[in-house]
Amino acid sequence: MICVFCKKDPLGVIVPVPKLDGNGQDMSCIPCAVEQGLGCAQHQEAHRWFATRKGGHACKSCIQDMVLENIAREREIFVQIISSLSPNETTRITEWLCETTGGRDETRVLDALCMEAMTQGRTLQEVLEEVLTTQSADLIVPLAY
Repeated sequence: MICVFCKKDPLGVIVPVPKLDGNGQDMSCIPCAVEQGLGCAQHQEAHRWFATRKGGHACKSCIQDMVLENIAREREIFVQIISSLSPNETTRITEWLCETTGGRDETRVLDALCMEAMTQGRTLQEVLEEVLTTQSADLIVPLAY
């Protein structure tokens, strides 16, 4: 396969990367993906596109690293959110958690916050503060909820 950026057929891996306009994917070698901001230099992998409310792409391994860095605070963050939001907003979170699977509720909320932070180039604290300021679960729950 040919890299969409360097137009070469690399001997190494060629990976799908999000198109710059967010519509679909192109194929790229890792060095070009990193150079274009569509890949991670640290983990040597392509970014994934996430269908968050603000859209964006990020390295899944970097998101996982951010979750692990903050795992000791997951319960504190979860309680802070649930106790601060209105009943309607907490219901949105609990419905999402009940209808989906994949780990502890606290970890899943932390993962959603970290995904939002990484796709927007923000810190976890900035995203958490936005959730608490706007009193909205929008940055936590997927678009369908």
